[in-house]
Amino acid sequence: MLVDFEPDCFSSTESRSTQESTEHLFVPFGGLENPSDDFSSKERVAEYEAGPYKGFADDVMKGFASIVPPDADVSAVAEAIVKVVDTPFGKRPFRVHVDPAQDGAEVVNMVSDRVRAELLPRIGLADVLTPRPLTSPLQKTA
Repeated sequence: MLVDFEPDCFSSTESRSTQESTEHLFVPFGGLENPSDDFSSKERVAEYEAGPYKGFADDVMKGFASIVPPDADVSAVAEAIVKVVDTPFGKRPFRVHVDPAQDGAEVVNMVSDRVRAELLPRIGLADVLTPRPLTSPLQKTA
């Protein structure tokens, strides 16, 4: 099982994972003060800071920090992963949200998941919506 912390709601990884017979868990996290380095590409920040968005990145970070509950704990992400790993193959959820700030990402991802579930069968890719057991020795070692 792969665990992915990508913020991208409809990445090619999501679709490929079941074609490769891999259960793939997406754990979008939010409402935790800077748990990753997603917002800190120094080159990109420098570009924006030199233009009309001067100070915007700081405003965004301050805004996010202001909605994080004081008792938010990053270990909740690890606990969510452990719970999913303990769930049997084929029964695991596709995505688990850990978002103490309730910033709306869960709603956005639910819509994205619904669109994916409706679109993929229409374009002949329904098989990527569910994991398949490994069938070859090569797959089992991957």
